[in-house]
Amino acid sequence: MLTQASLSSFHDVAESDWDALLRPDDSPFLDHRFLCGLEQFGCATPETGWDPRPVVVKDAQGKIVGAA
Repeated sequence: MLTQASLSSFHDVAESDWDALLRPDDSPFLDHRFLCGLEQFGCATPETGWDPRPVVVKDAQGKIVGAA
């Protein structure tokens, strides 16, 4: 069974779990460090018109198998 969760920050997802979903040829703009940096340095905040809400999908064992 799969479950989904909407989180309030990219910091709520382990870097290794997020980046494990990426392929080597994926955009660097999908990298966990890049997305967290947008939040950390104030680029992605409600004040700038973006409220980060990553969504993760986990399998029955709790492993992240999808994210957006």
